[in-house]
Amino acid sequence: MSDKSLSDILEQLIDPPYGMLGIQRVAEVLSEVLQRAWLIKAEVEPEGRGKPEFLDLTPELRKLCGEISTQSDGSGRWVEKDGAVKHFKTSNPIYSAMFELSKSTKPLSGGRLQLVAHGLVAAHMGVPITDGRAEMPKVNIQDAFRELRRLGSPLLDSVVFELPSRWGCYQSLKTVEQSGNPDFSHKELEGLGKIRRLLGLSLGLEVPLEVSTRRSSGAQVEGLERGAEVSPDQLGDVGGEKFYLFEASLSDPAYIEKGQREGLAPKDVVSEVPQLKPSGHSNPRRGGSQQHATYKARYIKNQMRRAAQPLTGRWDRLTEFDIASSISMLSWPGAGQNPGTIAAGLVLLSSRPLTAVLKTRLFDRASQLPKHPSENFMAICFENAFIQVSVPVPERSRQLRMEWYANLVPADDQLRLPIVRVLWDLLVEYLGSSGTGEHGYLFPQSEIDDIKKSAESIIADVRLEDGARLTETRLQRCLYNEIADVLGDTADAVFITGNQPSVGTHVGIHYYCVSEADLQNRYLGALRGMVPEGLQELMVPVRGCFSRDHFIGSPMCPTLEWLRAVVSELRAKLAESKRMALDADHLIELHNRYTLYVVMFMAMATGYRSVQAPLSRGTDYDPLSGMLVVADKTDSAFSHARLVPVPDIFSRQLDLYSQHRERVADRMWAILGIEEAQHFLFFLSKVSRAKASQKLVRVVPVTSEKLKSLLKGTWDLPLNVNRHYMRSELRHRGVHGELVDAWMGHWLDGQEPMGRYSTLSPIDFAAQLEPVLSGILEEMGWLPEEGLS
Repeated sequence: MSDKSLSDILEQLIDPPYGMLGIQRVAEVLSEVLQRAWLIKAEVEPEGRGKPEFLDLTPELRKLCGEISTQSDGSGRWVEKDGAVKHFKTSNPIYSAMFELSKSTKPLSGGRLQLVAHGLVAAHMGVPITDGRAEMPKVNIQDAFRELRRLGSPLLDSVVFELPSRWGCYQSLKTVEQSGNPDFSHKELEGLGKIRRLLGLSLGLEVPLEVSTRRSSGAQVEGLERGAEVSPDQLGDVGGEKFYLFEASLSDPAYIEKGQREGLAPKDVVSEVPQLKPSGHSNPRRGGSQQHATYKARYIKNQMRRAAQPLTGRWDRLTEFDIASSISMLSWPGAGQNPGTIAAGLVLLSSRPLTAVLKTRLFDRASQLPKHPSENFMAICFENAFIQVSVPVPERSRQLRMEWYANLVPADDQLRLPIVRVLWDLLVEYLGSSGTGEHGYLFPQSEIDDIKKSAESIIADVRLEDGARLTETRLQRCLYNEIADVLGDTADAVFITGNQPSVGTHVGIHYYCVSEADLQNRYLGALRGMVPEGLQELMVPVRGCFSRDHFIGSPMCPTLEWLRAVVSELRAKLAESKRMALDADHLIELHNRYTLYVVMFMAMATGYRSVQAPLSRGTDYDPLSGMLVVADKTDSAFSHARLVPVPDIFSRQLDLYSQHRERVADRMWAILGIEEAQHFLFFLSKVSRAKASQKLVRVVPVTSEKLKSLLKGTWDLPLNVNRHYMRSELRHRGVHGELVDAWMGHWLDGQEPMGRYSTLSPIDFAAQLEPVLSGILEEMGWLPEEGLS
């Protein structure tokens, strides 16, 4: 029997998201599933593997589920919390399946409950290997439980087998999948195959695919999807040879798999190189040589870069005259009596599409707003004069552990924007000075079609009478273009307006945790900046900013208090090692702790990703210019390699480490009998010989796995949270968004800050970043430390 408590076993079983949304209904469904899973435990495993721990405690778990569903005294910590995470279909697949099934108004069918029970057992059985069992690949769990909650009951009930037999369940799934039953679509039968795949892996009847073959990349570049066929026209060649884009990983698949189990996304573990692969053998007579294929690849890359360049004078940008005409449209006498004018004004000032604007809710007080609004939610609070909108925060594949939340900044997807004078005057004319006294929809839902036609007619009238180039789409993108092009941060533009870049996606939104107050100030600054000077008084908030201690964006941003504690502990351990007598063992311990301190210091000071052998050469840092070459995630053309300025505080640390490295190199031969390491940063490791009592010491490069082992108990978050914190903090301290993207390596193709035609001055780049970086590092407690004296 394990020392774990019953609640710990239940948490491991269903992996609940933060806040445990709908836990009472989930517990009811889980109790029914466990009733079937209880019978499965009688089956003997031929591999001799131990069964999942929860099967021996099924009665106790069902009793706990009953207490949770009624919220009795025995439910303990299993209570739904305010601010519960709503988007967890990818990160918490088992809980998500139970949650969706709990919404059903009809009793769940027996076939579905049996298959969910078998899926639950298979997910926790793992995959058999020679020396035991490995964890089940998360992608297979996600696929299977997505189909278990999505497929129809007639299909699931058609899978007939004896409940205790896992092998019989697998064979029945396979039979139904291959039957080609005309009653079910091909897509439904394919979904059944994903459930069969999960059981086959747990039984050892199927083998896991290589990580590189099952990973998917959501990125699309100018209409080309990775793995998609590239036509000869796109290649600029008439030879007719077909090519395919694919992602080539620069690391071992097992390394990626281990990183995924630790909560790291594949893109944060290794670099990926977009490559071009021919569909067949090259034909030299038709120009199909390997050299010709390289030319074709370069041609495609250049086309993508040219298409991705955001030109500020593009046709969809409104001019100052166009914007003045749109403001005049909202401010003429009697405009507020026409709901179509208010709808057009909301499109301009909130950047939401007209269809979303027409479903705007109206509340008198902030206390009436729902705690867990739905997606695409938009509401107006009359008393406090703000608009609340949903922010398109990207779904994360990374699984967040329960213990992480105490050290992370809580982030949400709801933003409150202050109502400015021009919109307030319209609302007062439409609703009256004190609002409606009730809450409901701003626009009568029975008149939506008429209001939509009215808004479109008003825009068309301005276009015809004034000659302005107004359309609904241009009005909607106007604020986005102002924030992205003038204020210079696409991530701010996405969060405030809900619009995405016209080409590609901006990676910065995954690493950005921003306060609501900062977004409100940038929203008001953009409104004032996009209108002519004489109309800026209309863009003043009527009641100031309704600010909350509220953050929006990435949930992986650590708190300052946690970072200070980590730095303090690293420095304390280093000081302890310095006081020890210098023998072979203590030399290894001192060097490893010192290198660990320098590596984590560098991660914060330069934004270095957690990659193998960072700063592998001493020449990557130039002390004369104060710049460091970072090539932690780039392609074969090094289009994402970058130069970053090194703050003075870390520059001194690199000088001290160089001196320490020289002293260690002298003693490595004298005491340890090994030669100097090839990498600038390295660890030392002891390995016992098989036939000798003496110990062999070897040089170990800096890797993510080694860092995790040395940081165990000190740094309990993923290694790349440094990038989430630094991007968020740099923007909070007023560093221009384009400079932050250049420092992070988050630019789109065609916007390379160090490219051939870039006008970014490295001197100005360093001058604006260095003082801010030094202030952030000092606030966390980083100081230059001496090593071996």
